[in-house]
Amino acid sequence: MTSWALAGTESIMAIEFTTENLDDRDRIPFWVDVASQAFYSHEFETSGSSFEGRLTSGVVDNIALTRCDCGPCVVTRTRSDTLRDDLDNYIFSIRLQGRSALRQDDRTIMLEPGSVILHNVCKPLKIEFLEQTSSLHVSVGRELIRSRVGDVDAMQV
Repeated sequence: MTSWALAGTESIMAIEFTTENLDDRDRIPFWVDVASQAFYSHEFETSGSSFEGRLTSGVVDNIALTRCDCGPCVVTRTRSDTLRDDLDNYIFSIRLQGRSALRQDDRTIMLEPGSVILHNVCKPLKIEFLEQTSSLHVSVGRELIRSRVGDVDAMQV
């Protein structure tokens, strides 16, 4: 992980990570650690020992832009996870490749290439990545969104 600053901005924190050159036994622990830093605390499951993932993320002035490519897996964010990291963010996601099912607030949404979704990281959720996926994510704090567009909770479908 590296950090640097642009003129007129707060520092930028950048993450570039791939499981490509790691032993199978090291891939999942390293992936969970890096993905938790880039997104939020969560539980992780995968059925294969040869899980593959690539993550590139940068943060500028409290807005994170992340590209995540990963194989089939399940990400679960529990109530304990939401309390542990105390985030108040929304993530705007665009699916580039692959399919997944996102469950939050007793609803399930299927994400396919071209899907766009806004989800609240303050609430528990479960995402089942059904195949190799690629996505772009923009994570923004609730207050930043509220200051520009109003109450984002009222906009959710």
